[in-house]
Amino acid sequence: MAVFDIAFVGTSLTKGSGSANPGSGPVDGGSWIPKTQRALQAGKKSLVKTYNFGFPGQNSDYGLANTGLFAPLRAKAYVFEFCINDGATTQLLSLAQARQNLLGMANQILARTPDAKIALMTMNPAIGSAVSVRPNISDYHENYRTYAASQGWLLIDNALTWGGVTTTQIPDGVHPLLAEVESRLVPNIVSVLGPLIE
Repeated sequence: MAVFDIAFVGTSLTKGSGSANPGSGPVDGGSWIPKTQRALQAGKKSLVKTYNFGFPGQNSDYGLANTGLFAPLRAKAYVFEFCINDGATTQLLSLAQARQNLLGMANQILARTPDAKIALMTMNPAIGSAVSVRPNISDYHENYRTYAASQGWLLIDNALTWGGVTTTQIPDGVHPLLAEVESRLVPNIVSVLGPLIE
């Protein structure tokens, strides 16, 4: 049976460790990736496999330094999600450096697997008190949009699905409840990656 494998690479928003509960801060509420895998598998002949390379608290500097963890998989697709931490004032990367890190990761992957698909993925905004740490997160989302287009990469633009969101959905201002993430991410990921799978 043919296999279509996907490596998701990013922050705690990818890892799943940030699915927050009201009043208790970030706790491990589980990952959205298993539900995504099931949704991608539906109706496909190929076996869909997913890998979770979420690095809580890290930005794309860390991703670039640790590309050796995921590039050797030779996966069919790699999805990068680092905006939320690249845009944090506590570890601020310029937009240009964020792009260079993405290119560095992609180049290492494509050197091993030239046919691999690269996708950039935006996530939720920062809200409430978290805005002060990530005041320009929308610029980092736009950076992904323009850079994906310039490189011919795929774009999974989840940031557009969070209009009117409140702390009911994102209690700590950064890490949404798992059900909220799943309802927004899964359809978008399926719409972009699903057509690649036989």
